Amino acid sequence: MILLRRRRYRSYTYSTRFSKWNKTKRIILTLLIAIPIISAVVYALFFYPVKIDCGVVVDRKESSKLIKLKLSYGDRTRWIHVDKKLNIPDSPGYNVFLKGNRLISISPCKTYIGKVLSRSSDKIELEGKTLSLATDVRFITIEDKKAVNVSPNKVIVGYSTYKFLTDNNGMVRSVIVEKPEISYVRVGISTADLSSLDHTKLEFLSKTERSGNINLGSGKGLQIKSTNIDYTAKGTEAIQLVYEGDVIKIISGEMGKDYTFTPKQQIGTTKDRIYISPVSSGPTLIPTLTRPNRYVPAYYGSFEVFIKDKAMRLINEVDIEKYLRYVVPSEMSPYAKAEGYKAQAVAARTYVLSDMLSGRFAKSGFHVDDTTLSQVYNNQPSKPEVDAAIEQTKGEVLTYKNNIIDAKYYSTSSGVGAPFNEIWYNNKKDLRKNSEPYLTFKDYTNSGIKDLSDDKAASDFFKDWTIKAYDSDEKLFRWKVSIPVNDFYNNVNSAIYERYKNDPKSFKKKWYFNIYRQANIAKNGIGNIQDIFISKRGRAGNVLEMTIVSDTGTYKVEKERNIKKILVPRSDNVILTNKLGKEESLKNYGYSLPSGFFYLDRYTSGGKIRSITLYGGGYGHGVGMSQNAVVSLERAGKGYRDILLTFYDGVEIKDFRSII
Repeated sequence: MILLRRRRYRSYTYSTRFSKWNKTKRIILTLLIAIPIISAVVYALFFYPVKIDCGVVVDRKESSKLIKLKLSYGDRTRWIHVDKKLNIPDSPGYNVFLKGNRLISISPCKTYIGKVLSRSSDKIELEGKTLSLATDVRFITIEDKKAVNVSPNKVIVGYSTYKFLTDNNGMVRSVIVEKPEISYVRVGISTADLSSLDHTKLEFLSKTERSGNINLGSGKGLQIKSTNIDYTAKGTEAIQLVYEGDVIKIISGEMGKDYTFTPKQQIGTTKDRIYISPVSSGPTLIPTLTRPNRYVPAYYGSFEVFIKDKAMRLINEVDIEKYLRYVVPSEMSPYAKAEGYKAQAVAARTYVLSDMLSGRFAKSGFHVDDTTLSQVYNNQPSKPEVDAAIEQTKGEVLTYKNNIIDAKYYSTSSGVGAPFNEIWYNNKKDLRKNSEPYLTFKDYTNSGIKDLSDDKAASDFFKDWTIKAYDSDEKLFRWKVSIPVNDFYNNVNSAIYERYKNDPKSFKKKWYFNIYRQANIAKNGIGNIQDIFISKRGRAGNVLEMTIVSDTGTYKVEKERNIKKILVPRSDNVILTNKLGKEESLKNYGYSLPSGFFYLDRYTSGGKIRSITLYGGGYGHGVGMSQNAVVSLERAGKGYRDILLTFYDGVEIKDFRSII
């Protein structure tokens, strides 16, 4: 019994010691784990350095001793506490340095506010200042005390509801965007023949606000301002600007009835931006922009003139509705009436706002230009029925899912309309999905056409000059072009290299079997041409791809603009015959075809092309509204709303001020 008790005692003692050792080990392990964690927490709370460049204030609270600022930076948001004794100035943003939660330093970001003159991916030009954008610059709007990232396109040139916050190196790190009240448009003004934006001479003269004949010098005068110039020209006084020797000379003088300028005195010279505005609300004549049709354009609004690329650039800043007074008559058929002009007014208003919001010309400092690259502006005088149509549709635009659409329009259809993605595309993915579903395939005939992508169907359609459609009475509804073979051979090898340089990815060469890879076109072209044909079409029959067989291989050329340039020689020998049977040189169409809707009919023998005839239809890109079809629909009794819904699917007409 004694031995047994001893054993039990020894066992108890050993177990107790083991238990104590385990407890000690657990404490040590806990400390080993806890100490680094506690150290990390202490470091984070009191010593971890945090640098905030241009943190934007999205919320602010105050107590008796502290200012609490909620700053947004990067993809993070953080509250910081600032002692009121520091007396920090109010600012939309701050540069901050913290150690943990301890504020080490705080300074307001230098903030710039002003009218945006131009915008690119790395620079913002304001009046009197050009700012560089950091690579990680944020464009934000503040909503419900949160910073919401927005597109850089929300910064619209010509407007000033933006704050540009710079860091200590002067780089813009944050841009706070507030929605501007859109009311005016900036138009890049071209030379008299609409061929270039570069001017060497410009003349200005004010006139009264009156349609009809021009009364020279009947306006109230012009105000001319620049950095070192502030001059007022009287009503009868004309102003001439001449670019010479890297400066702009400003000269006052008289304008004769034949628009001959007689100089009187030089006001000054400058390299800086010049601002010209009428003293009254009337328009301003610019005789140096007299059109080939002898129309002398008069412009509402104000002007900016500045030096770029060794010439002067001219921007007209004008109320949107007054801008339309000179777009609608320049674009719409003169045979239109009230409903046709209304349809054009809504489409043109939609178009200019769409371009403005997309920032298409932001780098150049304007929203649209005055050519067919945007929409033609001031190529015709306005008239009362146009002005009435604009007033009666004031503010109205076309929308899709509450967004302003890209309101494409063109002159004359071929009887069908093309979907957006089969005219404007960069790759096969674009061709598969239409990014603008309101611009889709349209049949304007009574034939129930579903698809013209097959070459036989396209041939039958474009060779049929009797088919009826909305604009089948128009001269370019159908046309035929015969290309002299000698001119064709001379053109292909020179034109194909020029187009290849501009768009190399659109040129492929057959490798093995039916596999094509990117071509390498030589300066002297692709050799002797043996055959040529259209190998791919869109649903509306528009050309997408052309195949050329030569003695150096088989080539594929993609995209309508390349195909047309390669097919059509720059020769006055190439004649177009329109539906009315009248002939004219393709020189009238810029040595190009009226459209990409055509069938290529060629005859070959002995490995040579003997003749080429193109049978085509329509004038323009073929997407959206056909302007000549508008006239036909109007004559059939359609109102402007029904006319627009004919061309744009699933759209609504709304006031743009309720959307932007």
